[in-house]
Amino acid sequence: MAEILCLTHSEMTALWLRDITESAKPGVRFHDVATLAELHERISPDVDVVFLDVQQSAEHSAATVRAITSQYPRISVVIFAGGHEVEYAARAVAAGAHALLSRTPHEAALRSVLTLAWPPATQSQPTPAVGRGGLTARELAILAGMSEGLSNAEIGARLFVSADTVKTQAKRLFLRLDVHDRAAAVATGIRRRLIA
Repeated sequence: MAEILCLTHSEMTALWLRDITESAKPGVRFHDVATLAELHERISPDVDVVFLDVQQSAEHSAATVRAITSQYPRISVVIFAGGHEVEYAARAVAAGAHALLSRTPHEAALRSVLTLAWPPATQSQPTPAVGRGGLTARELAILAGMSEGLSNAEIGARLFVSADTVKTQAKRLFLRLDVHDRAAAVATGIRRRLIA
């Protein structure tokens, strides 16, 4: 079973990465890590991909990439960076990162990177994996956005999808939670500890 470690600066980014990855690679085990130390502790031969946000690792990015790829050459390290982190990102790529993506990549770019990590022969048909509370990662992200009082357009911007997509997925979310509106969805999410 495929395993991914993810160290990003944002929970929303991590949820988006989880959603796209689980869609592209059903059954993947996706683990969020909070620090570089935790990332190093969890690296093992079972890991297939590491998502590493330069904002979280800064000047340690290149050393982290070098340490991972020298010990486990088959692990694909994908770096995420913003425009002001170009120097750190370039060092990480020079140290052996397999891909560099903008911190706000398009879904197609991420799917292309995942295809490089897992050749098409090993991929299955995309189906969203069901996780915590019977919700997909995207549904959890939408619920989190609702709890912050964000509009469908604002949630869509965070998840890199249209407001109409959020609206459609919110309807599915309401059905899964057996509610009829946002307020009830948020209340149910808090009660079931799906969101804080």
